[in-house]
Amino acid sequence: MTSASDTKKPSAFGRLAAIVLFVAGVAWFITAVRVPTEPLVATSGSAPLASPPADPAGSRAIAAVGRLMASNDLGVTASELRSKDNPRGEGILVYHPKTSFQGVTRNLIWLVLDGSPYPLNGPSKSLTPTQPWPRDAGPQWAATGLDQDMATDAIGIVFGPQ
Repeated sequence: MTSASDTKKPSAFGRLAAIVLFVAGVAWFITAVRVPTEPLVATSGSAPLASPPADPAGSRAIAAVGRLMASNDLGVTASELRSKDNPRGEGILVYHPKTSFQGVTRNLIWLVLDGSPYPLNGPSKSLTPTQPWPRDAGPQWAATGLDQDMATDAIGIVFGPQ
């Protein structure tokens, strides 16, 4: 049977090593799970970041898209979406300012017409799979001034010529 006096106490070096390892582990944990606090800055390959819309129509358009967004592998959330009036006609363009996701260029863009979001390309449709394509909008689409079958015009308006 051993007594309390028989147990070995860690050396000063052992205690110091344990403290150093503990502090290093805490530092790693803090940096690994740190939430960025810096504002997002546009990088090459991104549309210029705009502040969230101050106009109620833009906010409603973003909310319309955000309510219908499915969970996604791109990590896109409704709070990151921006809006822009359609200069060609009716509707509001809603888009994500970032254009590179997982090393692939994707322009996420919708046109909200009369409160209904229409995804303008495949990547946008993958985030709002329940929404109809513009070609399903019927005659009201003509008031948008945008092509029903090609997103090129709308992408050019928001992201610049491609």
